[in-house]
Amino acid sequence: MIAGMTTKTESRYIAVNSRRQHLRLGLMLVWVIIMPVTLYYFSPYLPFMGLGAGLISGSVFVFAGMFGSAIFLGRAFCGWLCPAGGTQDFAMLARPGQSNRRRLQWVKFGLWLPWLGAWIGLAISATGLRPDGLQADFFFQLENGISVSRPATYVIYLSVLTLILGISLIIGRRAFCHTACWMAPFMVIGQKLGMILHLPGLHLSSQANKCTACGTCSSVCPMSLDVAVWARKRREEQNAPSTEPIPIAYHDCILCLRCADACPAAVLHLGFGMRS
Repeated sequence: MIAGMTTKTESRYIAVNSRRQHLRLGLMLVWVIIMPVTLYYFSPYLPFMGLGAGLISGSVFVFAGMFGSAIFLGRAFCGWLCPAGGTQDFAMLARPGQSNRRRLQWVKFGLWLPWLGAWIGLAISATGLRPDGLQADFFFQLENGISVSRPATYVIYLSVLTLILGISLIIGRRAFCHTACWMAPFMVIGQKLGMILHLPGLHLSSQANKCTACGTCSSVCPMSLDVAVWARKRREEQNAPSTEPIPIAYHDCILCLRCADACPAAVLHLGFGMRS
């Protein structure tokens, strides 16, 4: 790895042909196709509607699951199972330019914190609406478990889809993840908590002595991460020899493994263990 190395901004789509990436894209395509079914399970508005009726909607349990899983699995959900993420991955075919995530990444927290605060405040006040307290209703506002079942819900679906695609097509790769995703903060905080508690988890590892500084890993990253520079900094922080695999865990990494599959020198690998 070359000290001070930087990577050129990549503005073209680079296909990564591996069985693992074919599997991942296949899974993401399935999630995009069934998004009209699953949309409300990820709704940021449904919790408010539910609390108004003294109920805890299904999306609250989904958000809690994202937080809990991220403690050990990081943001793998974003890279493998998220319908919004899948939509952005396919949008990258049309708008492959990297986004300036450093300027954008705090936007979602500026939106998320007031939303979460309002939800918690309403939850506290809503506990007195029913004599038996708040009740769970996982399928609240869902007919037969399906989100888009009426014309009005179809409009909501198209509005959300337009928002995700619009941001990604205007700004660049996975820009919705960086700017407006209400799910990402749960996983970012969950992953950081796992690292603070020194719990083992999924992560990438880098073996620096194999790196040829070609920059391919950074070029193919859908989250616009400079993976090569990031891996070098982690090795320098730990003052480790170049032959020793170094765990690299970062809050914006979605563990899609495009970098690992594209690396011609097989420098990067997926591992499970201590991340710091």
